[in-house]
Amino acid sequence: MNVVSELEQQCPANLVPAAQTAIDVAKYADAKGDIDAQTLTCGQLADASQEDAAFLGTWYVGWYNGQAKKAALNIAATKAAIPKLIVYCKANQDRTVAMAIEDVLKKAPR
Repeated sequence: MNVVSELEQQCPANLVPAAQTAIDVAKYADAKGDIDAQTLTCGQLADASQEDAAFLGTWYVGWYNGQAKKAALNIAATKAAIPKLIVYCKANQDRTVAMAIEDVLKKAPR
């Protein structure tokens, strides 16, 4: 009895695919290279590379603060908000990032 052959028959090896490669966020841009900040979804942000997600998250924090007429940037608060935004987006992929940043920043300590 060949144990290896027996195991392969009874428990075939199913290769687990490597983690999905990050999506280049440029694919969400229009012909001019612009991404519509109101329609980008959390799912799209969650599929982005870590670098692109952090870049977009920082932009969204600035955009959100601009909407609230806040001219100051709290660097520590922004750095703390980005990972929270990414985690939130991974769990809420159907929401837009514009909605997500509002939810995340409203919960952030001031």
